[in-house]
Amino acid sequence: MNRPKSSVPSFDHPMLEMASIRSYFEPFAPGNGGHTPSTKGPTRILMLHGHGQSGQFFYHKPTRLIETLHEIALDRDTKRCSDRIELFYVNGPLLAGEGPESDIWTWGQGDFEAETHIWGLDASINKIMDVLAKHGPFDGVIGFSTGASIAAIITSLLEGNRRTRLDINQVFLQTRHPPFRFAVCFSGFMLQHPDYRSFYQPQIKTPVMHFIAEYDTMIPEGLTRQLAAACSQREVQKFKGTHYVPRQREEVVHVSEFILRHLGWLADEAGYITCSSDG
Repeated sequence: MNRPKSSVPSFDHPMLEMASIRSYFEPFAPGNGGHTPSTKGPTRILMLHGHGQSGQFFYHKPTRLIETLHEIALDRDTKRCSDRIELFYVNGPLLAGEGPESDIWTWGQGDFEAETHIWGLDASINKIMDVLAKHGPFDGVIGFSTGASIAAIITSLLEGNRRTRLDINQVFLQTRHPPFRFAVCFSGFMLQHPDYRSFYQPQIKTPVMHFIAEYDTMIPEGLTRQLAAACSQREVQKFKGTHYVPRQREEVVHVSEFILRHLGWLADEAGYITCSSDG
C-alpha cells in the first residue's frame, strides 16, 4: 500500500507549544502501544478524515476544538488523568488521487448512502485495528463525514458481540482493545446495506456526540439523525454551518466538555470526577 512520502511523523499543535497535546501523522513512528490502560499513560484519540482528504489535511479542520479542549483542561478545576493528549491522524487505506505522490485518501468506494456494498470497507477497518494494536490503547475517536461513519463502526466493533460478514480480525476486536470512552461524529451517517446492520443493532453503548450542520448539502440531516438513533448514549448538536467541523465557540465548548467529561477529567452530572483505569 502506498504512503505519501511527505508525511510528517509528529509535531506540536499550533499555538500549543507549551501544551501537552501532540499530533502524529503517517508514517507513524514504531509502535509504542501494548501497555495496559492506566492513569499514567497518554490519552490517545484517533482522528479520521473525510472522503478525498488525508490526516494532514484534516489536521487543520478541528484547530479551534483542540485549542478549546486544551484551554478547558488547563483553566478549569479538572483532574487530569494523564500528562498529555496524543492525536493520531490516520489516512484512509485507498488512494483516491492520481500519482504516487498524491495525498488524497478514502475509506471505501461506493455510494455510502445507498443500499450497496462499500468496496474497501474491510481494509479500512483492518487498517485502523492495526493502528490500535501498534499504538494503542486509544480512549476515543473523532471523525468527519465518511470518517465519522467509520468512527461509529469502529466504536461499535470494540464493544464486542457484533457479527459481520466482513473479512476483519474479530478476535482482536473482542480481546485486545477495550471499548472507547467516547466518540465524536461530525456529519456522520449510517451505512444502509443490510449486511452492515450488525454495526448498529444492538445500539452502540459508547457515549457518542453527533453534530449536524444546518446547511449541509452533502449529508442530509436525516442520515445523521439515523446514525444518532443507533446510539443509546447519544448527544446531538445542531449548528448553523455547512459541511465542516464547527468552529463557533459554543459548539467547540460543548464537544470539549463532552470529551473531558468522558475521559474523567471533568465532573459528571452527579459531580464526580473519576479517572477510569479500565479503558
